[in-house]
Amino acid sequence: MKIPPWPGTNTVFVGHGAPAKRVGGDHWLAEGEAAIFRPGPNGPVYVASVKADEWVKP
Repeated sequence: MKIPPWPGTNTVFVGHGAPAKRVGGDHWLAEGEAAIFRPGPNGPVYVASVKADEWVKP
């Protein structure tokens, strides 16, 4: 995740288990929750998360 995606694209990683659960500061992912990162000068920077029930909201 140290290399930014090509302009106009995104990179998606899918994982399961403890290594993927802690995403930033004190935030831990719940089941089905997604984390959003942006490239930073020293690696990925946590931006926000989307909870499982928010995936279906218009």
